[in-house]
Amino acid sequence: MVFMKYNSYRKYLYFLLFVLTAGSSGCKTGAYSAIKVQEASALQVDSMLVPDPEIVEIILPYKVKLDAEMDKVIGRAAFELTKGPVESSLGNFVADLIEDKAEEYSGIEVDMGAVTTGGLRVPIAEGPIQLSELFELMPFENTIWILELNGEQTRELFAYAAERQNIAISNSKLIVAGDEAVHIEIGGETFNPDRTYTLAISDYLASGGDDLFFLKEARVLEKLPVKQRDVIIEKVAEEEAAGRAIEAEIEGRVVIKEQR
Repeated sequence: MVFMKYNSYRKYLYFLLFVLTAGSSGCKTGAYSAIKVQEASALQVDSMLVPDPEIVEIILPYKVKLDAEMDKVIGRAAFELTKGPVESSLGNFVADLIEDKAEEYSGIEVDMGAVTTGGLRVPIAEGPIQLSELFELMPFENTIWILELNGEQTRELFAYAAERQNIAISNSKLIVAGDEAVHIEIGGETFNPDRTYTLAISDYLASGGDDLFFLKEARVLEKLPVKQRDVIIEKVAEEEAAGRAIEAEIEGRVVIKEQR
């Protein structure tokens, strides 16, 4: 529940209180039995739910501690980092740090990092960054995998980027005409279909999520036991420790050519 900010995880606590309260009478007998459920109905969990005061007393210290932890300022943003199609400052920031952190954690030379815009839930506002904001940015428990892509799989990645315009890829440049990738550069060099490239990406996308089915056929070099969200938190904290605010620009990594 720690990724739910303020009202969201407050509602979760109300729900938890309800479950504990509803279950408390059953606990008195010390016995459980299976029952057949004839009908199901939706229960609205809102401020009208009245929790048991005894249960509230038990949970309150944990909620106070959680709120204090989530309210901690761990860094700053020089300006707002926004998400969006084609190319965005937030997409570039996260894709870059995934590449860097995957290489740091694995010792493997990583050519690219990637993240889909759907995986970035909210922008990062200018100014102080609370821990809760980064949980809200990426509320998923996805870890990072490093894949080895052959030439065709790499081409498919950029064809997907050209058509969907919903993925940020670090260390690359893509020129799109219509919905086709007409020029690809990786690491400042023109794409070579005869070589392999390494890609750091979430386990969800590596397993074919968001219609990236072709990634399922790529060779998995390493499954890192580190969450994407955690490396974002780590990067923000590192920049703060160095006295720097985080920032990222739209650099022209994706160029859309007008059709004539």
